Amino acid sequence: MRGEANFALTVNGANCISSSQVLWNGSLRATTYWNSTRLTAAIQAGDIAREGTDLITVANPSQNAATTAASPIAVQSKSPAAKTSSVSISGPNTCGDYVLILTGTDFTSEYTCVQWNGASLDSWYVSSWQFTAWVPAQQYASLVATVTMVNASGSTSAGIVLQ
Repeated sequence: MRGEANFALTVNGANCISSSQVLWNGSLRATTYWNSTRLTAAIQAGDIAREGTDLITVANPSQNAATTAASPIAVQSKSPAAKTSSVSISGPNTCGDYVLILTGTDFTSEYTCVQWNGASLDSWYVSSWQFTAWVPAQQYASLVATVTMVNASGSTSAGIVLQ
């Protein structure tokens, strides 16, 4: 996944030889031969720094530069999990509802919702350090609540006690 560290890529196939080499988007990578059906290649974090599709190719240099067809591999971004450092609530407004304010780090617009004791709230991304949500009066009536932010790459939670 995008944003991850270095890793070993396993390539399974057929007719690998001890001099087979793995190419990542046409560039050679340090390759380890295991057997005629398995190679591993050292992939650097920089190789996966951008979003998109990368091409993996195996070359057998001692066999007249025979090269396998390129196999595409799609690598998608992975946002860091947000870290909530504080949760505050203000209100009620004229309708009796409250505004929940979460502050922390690594907030993104990818977050799909803020939950209050498991129930999704209408919520808005404000910045990389702030998120807000509407808490209906009937949900606010619970004196203890667990607030959770959810996105595609995980979630972060913060427990709050209302008084």
